Amino acid sequence: MPIDVANDTPEIALKKLKARENAWHRLENVSNLGSWEVDLKTNRSLWSRRSYEIYGYEPYSVTPTLELFFKHLLPQYHQEAKTKMQEGIRSQKAITFKGRVRRNDGEILDILINAQVITNEKGEPSKLIGTTQDITEYMRIKRSSQELLEIIERSFQEIYIIDKDFRFLYVNEGAVKRTGYSKEEFQKMDIFDINPYLTFKQAKEIEARVLKRELAINRTIHKTKDGEEYPVQTNLQKIVYNEKDAYLLFDSDISELQRLEDELYYQAYHDALTNLPNRIYFEERLKEEVIYSRRNKTRFALLLIDLDRFKEINDTLGHQFGDEVLVETAKRIKRALRAIDMFARLGGDEFTIILRDVKKPKNAQKVAQKIHDVIREPFLLAQKEFFLSCSIGISIFPDDTEDVAELVKFADTAMYDAKRKGKDGFCFYDKQMTKLAQERISLEHDLRRAIENKGFDVYFQPQIDARGKKLVGVEALVRWRRGNDTIVYPDSFIPFAQEVGLITQIDRIVMEKAIKHFLYWNKKGVVIPKLSLNLATKQLLQEDFLEYILDFSKEVGFDLSKLELELTESDLMHDPKRSIAMLERLRQSGIKIAMDDFGTGYSSLAYLKKLPLHLIKIDKSFILDLVDEVESQEIVKTILVLALSLRFEIIAEGVESKEHEELLCSMGCYMMQGYYYSKPVDAHVFGEYMTSLERK
Repeated sequence: MPIDVANDTPEIALKKLKARENAWHRLENVSNLGSWEVDLKTNRSLWSRRSYEIYGYEPYSVTPTLELFFKHLLPQYHQEAKTKMQEGIRSQKAITFKGRVRRNDGEILDILINAQVITNEKGEPSKLIGTTQDITEYMRIKRSSQELLEIIERSFQEIYIIDKDFRFLYVNEGAVKRTGYSKEEFQKMDIFDINPYLTFKQAKEIEARVLKRELAINRTIHKTKDGEEYPVQTNLQKIVYNEKDAYLLFDSDISELQRLEDELYYQAYHDALTNLPNRIYFEERLKEEVIYSRRNKTRFALLLIDLDRFKEINDTLGHQFGDEVLVETAKRIKRALRAIDMFARLGGDEFTIILRDVKKPKNAQKVAQKIHDVIREPFLLAQKEFFLSCSIGISIFPDDTEDVAELVKFADTAMYDAKRKGKDGFCFYDKQMTKLAQERISLEHDLRRAIENKGFDVYFQPQIDARGKKLVGVEALVRWRRGNDTIVYPDSFIPFAQEVGLITQIDRIVMEKAIKHFLYWNKKGVVIPKLSLNLATKQLLQEDFLEYILDFSKEVGFDLSKLELELTESDLMHDPKRSIAMLERLRQSGIKIAMDDFGTGYSSLAYLKKLPLHLIKIDKSFILDLVDEVESQEIVKTILVLALSLRFEIIAEGVESKEHEELLCSMGCYMMQGYYYSKPVDAHVFGEYMTSLERK
């Protein structure tokens, strides 16, 4: 409100001045400004209330002077302040000064001073008036922003900001170093210049995902200035940059992850021992071969090969020599085949061959004879000669059948017929073969009777923490007493039980017996931390399975947090989405989930990280050769790194020697299971084993 000099009375003029002073005080408080003036002749100063508060004083409690100001100003800013003041006096122009002061209570503030010289009637500098603003918070934010920018610049990740036309607006030093392009070069480039395989259509699809979800993850290939290509994973999100819509990209070089995935992919489709394609690879190729042969009206032969008396070598000389035989067998058979033929190991001592473009069945017979000849050559093991033979079953597409499953079944039937006829031979499938079918009927009949009578025994094998030889758990394993007390091992009937739909009944019998033994031992004072049970995926996917296990555990008083269910890697991968849903329900009930035989099936990392697993078991095929084979050691190390990154516990099975134990411990794997500690034994023997372990 202006003062009317001609008309305002002194009282009115005083009120107007008071109102203007109050308004100025309110403005100071809102803007965090303190006003002041300095008499250039006497150096005496006048401070507003806010000026006192900025320097940490009660208003008007001290006499403000220029010297008091310099007392609070940090020493490193003294010279600059004096220079600025002299410059303002000389030029009589407004000056700005930014510095730091120490308040009366010791706190350090950032301040911004704006000042202007006032002259007298003669035009001489009379006063210096100005404002002081507390900009501490502003400077803190600015320094934080600078630090953040420094972190972004120095990040090992490639960080980009692009506009809606996919042109680069910003790149950090990490991108410059990795790609070899300068920042100036990037200003003239778009994302397609470093993404040679990315199309405009793909880029727009990714953009649509970003706009829909606000965040998208994508994999692509980057190409450096000198032509090197490497895989990256990109995290994209929409941002505002320089007041315009833009996209922020965090790109990580995933070369090592890609290598690991490729390695796991290879492991998933190849046998670790012989490096031949495995069962999964074979099944896919067989389907492709059927499609090819139908389209081109050609014939192919399927050969199933099983070594005769191979078990004798394993039992006599041990698994190491048995594995040597398998590796040598694979090499010999491969030499007898053409490059276009497909040769795989199905497991154990069983191999299979797809002979392409077979004109006549006689051609398959010639190959079978070649295989017999190379297998009959002596094997030198432990400085002794051993002789082997094999039995081969042959089915022909489309002569015998055009159905994939039947083709395998017919070759299997023919192979067993070759064994029945005295081994060391080969048989073509004959539709009149009935013996094997009769045996299968007999086997199914006996299994059903055993289920009715609950005629399955449970054997137990301890799981040990090697660091203190402590028991960490026990695995329950099924045995079947068939006929005159002949013990049948699971490999001989479990696959068949799965095939004919009897596995769920067997699983539940074993589960109930194992849990009751577990509770009995606990009642006797023998504490076992965990009970591990094998579970078929078919059982897992039964609608009533969760309800069944909850009801049974409640009925017998079993704590489900003590239960660990083992499922094989290959089974889980057959229907991963459905498996994940069921496993999650089990986990929520307290049950732990373990992946058995890890490394022998195909585990996509995309699914593996989603599985609610507690533990993975390294398959014994990697452990048996651990001491002598560098490849097995590298595979185990890779699995351990993967388990650590996914926060899984890990146990190695198949530990048979002190050397196995020591080597695994040196790698950081301490939980173990195998013959070195104990073979699977019946409940009575295991109870004695536990008692002896307790005494130790």
